[in-house]
Amino acid sequence: MQVIKAKNTGSLFQAAVPSSQTPSQSQIIWSSRGDSTIWVEEWETGAPGWFSIDETNPGAFWHQDDWNAYGGTGLSWWMADTANGLNGYLSHWYQVLDSPDIPLTGTPVLTFYHRLKCEDPAGATPPYDGWDGVNVRISTDGGSTWTVLTNPTPAYTVTSLYSFGFEFGEGPNVPGWAGSITTWTPVTIDLAAYTGQSVRIRFAFASDPAYDTQNDPTMFGWQVDEIKVADGANVLYYNDGTQSDMTASNNAPVGGDYWHILFRCVCSGKGRKLLALCEQYYPRS
Repeated sequence: MQVIKAKNTGSLFQAAVPSSQTPSQSQIIWSSRGDSTIWVEEWETGAPGWFSIDETNPGAFWHQDDWNAYGGTGLSWWMADTANGLNGYLSHWYQVLDSPDIPLTGTPVLTFYHRLKCEDPAGATPPYDGWDGVNVRISTDGGSTWTVLTNPTPAYTVTSLYSFGFEFGEGPNVPGWAGSITTWTPVTIDLAAYTGQSVRIRFAFASDPAYDTQNDPTMFGWQVDEIKVADGANVLYYNDGTQSDMTASNNAPVGGDYWHILFRCVCSGKGRKLLALCEQYYPRS
């Protein structure tokens, strides 16, 4: 158990851990006045009223929002934390927005509009030429594996993003857009190489561990709208920010919620005598 706050006021000693329900307060786990124990938790009956949280999982932050939406009205997809007033992103994020399965026929083309503000790529060192960034990917196996679509128009602005490549272990030469594209900009990607297959499209964002919206409040993340896959006049898929058929998720590795009640029995015996000492505790493992 990690104690983050302890105080001794005269004969009173208190130890506390953060409260999961009221983050601005603390929750007393042990309190003693002199030789009298006021309250103690030994976990013998489990952990009623206690909550465990895996804080390595930030959750999914792609969502539909009317903030600066494409065309000035309606909704657009926005990759940002708005619930906590950040209106942007934090470090070590890998956020993805995936389409449903799209059967491709004819000569399919993906089009969409987007705007972006993330860390400027300046200062990146080889083999990387950008820090935070975004790109578009495709899967032909139901989302098991993904390939970066490397032929967008306009082209990606960097060829090797540190966030995807080093921070999340994908290696050098993962291209993407980085820096600022603050006006709604149309993008076209030829999907003819995938004709005859059922595909999913992914909009992927990743940030490195050192610089984010807390450092520069103008970095609002990434917005996407008017997502369409079409074979000429034949529309194969369309999402204008109002449909909820796309899936947002956190793609960064998580540590896992490892807090648990462990029952341990320590036994020793001699002849016919047997002594069993059993206890429960709530470790971090």
